[in-house]
Amino acid sequence: MSSSNTMTGACFCGNVTYDVINVNAETLDGIICHCKSCQRLHTMVSYNVALDKDQLRLTKGEPKMYEDFHADSGKRIVRFFCGDCGSALYSYPDSMPDKVFAKAGSLDQLERVIPKVEIFVERVINGTTREAKARETTLFEGMMAKQLS
Repeated sequence: MSSSNTMTGACFCGNVTYDVINVNAETLDGIICHCKSCQRLHTMVSYNVALDKDQLRLTKGEPKMYEDFHADSGKRIVRFFCGDCGSALYSYPDSMPDKVFAKAGSLDQLERVIPKVEIFVERVINGTTREAKARETTLFEGMMAKQLS
């Protein structure tokens, strides 16, 4: 359960959960990252919310940790994920030592996250983001259940 100043998050299987406290806005700025690490870890991009370190509190489980020394920033990023289902949960970048980046998809209140910034856009995968208006794709509802016009 969450109030407007607390948000909750979890991995896919529910074995790791967390709270984001002291959220002082109705919406949070989403950060889309196109770096090579995020492409490899998330198959295209990573969608994040930057928070103050003390805003994220684990409420259940113990995530696994991976130290990424290959980030495009040249600095280490400590990444946390569920050891059971593999869901990415949050990360601590050494380039921003007072921040934690929660993975937007792990938030239960994802509708409160609005994309505002894209970083490492020089690494964008062809056919995505900057080229989105130029490409023509067929849109489907669900897993290709119904084609939309």
